[in-house]
Amino acid sequence: MALIGWKLPSQIRPYTDYKKSDSAMGFASDKRRHPRVASQAQLEISHPAWGVIQLKAKDSSQGGFFALRGTHTLPPVNTEVKVLIKRHTGPLNDTPVSMRVAHISDQGMGLEFF
Repeated sequence: MALIGWKLPSQIRPYTDYKKSDSAMGFASDKRRHPRVASQAQLEISHPAWGVIQLKAKDSSQGGFFALRGTHTLPPVNTEVKVLIKRHTGPLNDTPVSMRVAHISDQGMGLEFF
């Protein structure tokens, strides 16, 4: 993975304070492999057949990102995409990272590092 010094800021608190009742309300916190943190990253997602789309990350973890859909048509689950991760200070990676579309919802899609 070609991330340049990428770390989550220490002031961001992981989403680990869910109660047991949260699982019944649609939160899958008990199934998560990595804690989630809020993200303000912009994701430039590219695929030869789908072109390039710019999405805002909702959250991130060591396993990947959840990208908000916006008005875009998203690639199907299991599609391999290249992702450039950007912050207000510029790109975090100099070459796009290979990721897989892990799941899609009405809000957006989960992208998984591999």
